[in-house]
Amino acid sequence: MIAGYNSDKPRNENIEGISVHYLPVYYDNHLGFIQRVISFLKFIYQANKLALRIQDIDLVYAMTTPLTVGLLALNIKRKRKIPFYFEVGDLWPEAAVQMGIIRNPVVKSLVYQLERKIYKESEKILALSPGIRNYIAKAVPGKKVYVIPNMSDVYFFKPGDSTHEHLGKFVVSYFGAAGKANHLEYLLEVAGLCQDHLPQVHFRIMAYGSELQRLQHLTVPTSITNLEFIPYGSKNDVKALLNGSDAVYVSFANYEILNTGSPNKKITQTV
Repeated sequence: MIAGYNSDKPRNENIEGISVHYLPVYYDNHLGFIQRVISFLKFIYQANKLALRIQDIDLVYAMTTPLTVGLLALNIKRKRKIPFYFEVGDLWPEAAVQMGIIRNPVVKSLVYQLERKIYKESEKILALSPGIRNYIAKAVPGKKVYVIPNMSDVYFFKPGDSTHEHLGKFVVSYFGAAGKANHLEYLLEVAGLCQDHLPQVHFRIMAYGSELQRLQHLTVPTSITNLEFIPYGSKNDVKALLNGSDAVYVSFANYEILNTGSPNKKITQTV
């Protein structure tokens, strides 16, 4: 397995019999569009060099996002004469186009061509939701697309002792990204309404992303007191948050393409 992580040195680790290669490619939700593209290209360059050195590869399993990982899979397929499977968890570039991130007509045409080529060249396509499957079926008619939804570690994330800190309250928690695609302003708006009409409801947000600081500032002038921001944490922290919650919240901005998403909410600590 080849993955990127925020460090200045590569490292290799054996995890349950799987050799995991970590490449030092900085990536953060706070990065702008151009900076993200640079990070993606750095990863492709480093991963390609590494993958071509590894022996006895029979199959490539490439996971989006970003779509550019497909370029890596295409090159390994060509150089090593082996097939690749392509797992699609987010529809890029369609999401970037609908959200106005990609506007240039020439760039749009190029990335859509790249998308279709990757789909056509893959041995199998695995979509993480029916909506993603339906989109790909229209993009490349006749291509078989399998649906395998996201899974959770049900042995770890199982009900435990309650850590309810707000006795008498109905606690709604959000954990995951705080980016433009998540549009957590919806949750802030609901919290404001509940403060006036349903004071027994309390909200908690454990998130990290480019919009987090702005969201925190939005709560100050409105005096939303039934909402708290919890520091970004590990999966153990998420488990504790779940044990102290009555409901969880999943959020997407109001773009049609985001309705196809397969939420994979996870919080991890930087190593």
